[in-house]
Amino acid sequence: MLKVIISNAPSVPLNSLLQLCKLFGKVSEINKSDTSYSITFLSSKSANSFIKVMKHKIPSIVITKSSLHTVFVDRIPKEVSLSFLKEYFLKYGAIVNIELLREYFIYKVIVIEYEKEISAKTCIECVNRKVRLREDDECLVVKYYDPSHVIVDNKDEKCVFVYNLNNVTQEDLISHFSLYGDIKNCGVDKNKGFVNYKSVVSALKAVKYANKTEINGSKISVLLKSDKKKKK
Repeated sequence: MLKVIISNAPSVPLNSLLQLCKLFGKVSEINKSDTSYSITFLSSKSANSFIKVMKHKIPSIVITKSSLHTVFVDRIPKEVSLSFLKEYFLKYGAIVNIELLREYFIYKVIVIEYEKEISAKTCIECVNRKVRLREDDECLVVKYYDPSHVIVDNKDEKCVFVYNLNNVTQEDLISHFSLYGDIKNCGVDKNKGFVNYKSVVSALKAVKYANKTEINGSKISVLLKSDKKKKK
């Protein structure tokens, strides 16, 4: 299988694009995001034929290929070494390469390239949102890696939600959470609230250090806005 990512392309209905793709071969999956389309062909020959024709017909579009041998792993505690991770993920198959993709205040993200597609698939099925490397950590997030993906500053990762607030004012919230960084704005509504920081690092600090602390006698829960969306 081979995944093809198309960007800078005119907007077309997914069904129409699917019918076009089927002229080149069998398709297992097709998706559309705000800025691109992704098509997974069952054979690399079909994918390469599709790419060749599309580049000729529409020179302005950008097409990249994403191997189904490669996964990225998110929510890894920053302290965990690459050597430990390589040993851990070898259980799913032989690894060609493993490297650090990005690093936050608390977590880091790695990319693992397996020798076989089935290894990457098994890794996703067995680990994604099911495994914690340590008891108190979040579950790991494992997905196929898209090499055309550009890491952006996600505004949802600058905002935290705060739960179990009792008799807490906006001033209390500012006093408690300003320890972790500059606050852009915040608010309280009944027993919950939010704090919007100026940086991702500040929000991650708040999640790590403010979660399960107390404000006015109430033990609070703190969660990134982006993580809240993922759980819906």
